[in-house]
Amino acid sequence: MNCMTSSDQGLVRIDDPELARDITRARMQLLLEQPSLAAAVMRIPVVQVHSDLLAEGIGIAPGAIIVSQALRLKAQQLVAYAYGHNIIHALFEHLERRGRRQEKEWNIAIDIATAALYDPILDPSMQNQSSEYDIRPPRSTKFDALVQSLGHLSCEQIYQRLIEEQLNKPAASTSYSKVTENALPAAVNLQTKECPLRF
Repeated sequence: MNCMTSSDQGLVRIDDPELARDITRARMQLLLEQPSLAAAVMRIPVVQVHSDLLAEGIGIAPGAIIVSQALRLKAQQLVAYAYGHNIIHALFEHLERRGRRQEKEWNIAIDIATAALYDPILDPSMQNQSSEYDIRPPRSTKFDALVQSLGHLSCEQIYQRLIEEQLNKPAASTSYSKVTENALPAAVNLQTKECPLRF
């Protein structure tokens, strides 16, 4: 069973009707509230993968947004934010640009750059709205501090700063393992896993 329209068949490839409904709602919210992202929303395909491949529920693969049934456990507000967040990752080809960089630090760098770009767009105070319209999820204070201090840089520059900081401090005092705690899932590397993405 599929709740997508025929015009969406090539763009939204989701077998689970409830998951398809959630993604359709998230896409509509972005189209209506964030028209600057509309072209990307209507161009970048959404593909369902098995939850074993994507425990976080949403992420990116080269050229696509990927979702799994794990996303069904998330509140609709978070689904909308996460969808827009990953649209930006896909739009700027963050996964493809990683190259040989260290995966963990690159994922943090692209999340910092994406948050710095996306958060001001969603800030209700910038749109003369009350805070109840804020769909941004809570994040760790360390991650927010990195967004404030590094968000004006490119992904590549942020990555370089993270690597330099690691090299300049004792290993015990520098750990980014908890930086993205409570943040959204970063880009997912599916190249090392068997994944049935076909375009």
